[in-house]
Amino acid sequence: MGFKVFYEQKYSTRNENLNPMKLKALSYFPSPPRNILDVGCGSGLLTQLLNDRGYDTIGIDISENAVIKCREKGLKSYQQDLSEELVFEDEIFDCVLMSEVIEHLVDPYFALREIHRVLKKAGILIITTPNSSFITRRLRYLLGKTCTETQNFSHLRFYNEKLLKKIVQEVNYDIVDLKGYLFNPFNLNKGFKLDILKNLFSENFILIAQKGIEEKSYEYPLNNV
Repeated sequence: MGFKVFYEQKYSTRNENLNPMKLKALSYFPSPPRNILDVGCGSGLLTQLLNDRGYDTIGIDISENAVIKCREKGLKSYQQDLSEELVFEDEIFDCVLMSEVIEHLVDPYFALREIHRVLKKAGILIITTPNSSFITRRLRYLLGKTCTETQNFSHLRFYNEKLLKKIVQEVNYDIVDLKGYLFNPFNLNKGFKLDILKNLFSENFILIAQKGIEEKSYEYPLNNV
């Protein structure tokens, strides 16, 4: 099954659930009004939430079925393969959200360069992705499980804190911060933000980066969690 076919089937056969990691990522954007590109928007759950919070948001997704669902909700969205150049002009977005996407990409460098191109000067990129060095995943590796088996069979790349930062910095972003999260298995809407031992105890990362400039001007909004 081809990559695109997989996602067409995904969005034609079932409804999308709101990933709690994606929801947490929204709190790290600068305050509105800003225009945001939601990369891998799916059926538009986050795109809608961002619009509801006062942002002007455009979504892109590889799945035509996902884009159709977005447009049925009145959301601005386009079909886009991240292995191809983005359909936007240079430096038009204040912020880009790339939540639970980078682990699905064959060539993350190309996608990050294209995002860098469409970001305005000092624009903000927020990435979320699973932590492949999470302690329970390490234990499962010792028991013979593969990275794919411990995460998701559609994941093509696997990141720890060091590798994620390295790739982002090599495409000329400045790392503002990287947060780790450990979720409560009994209530996924609640969890723990980690500032130490992130690489060992974080299930997922939120990375905040800024398009490379000499001085960082980004400050967390007051409502970050």
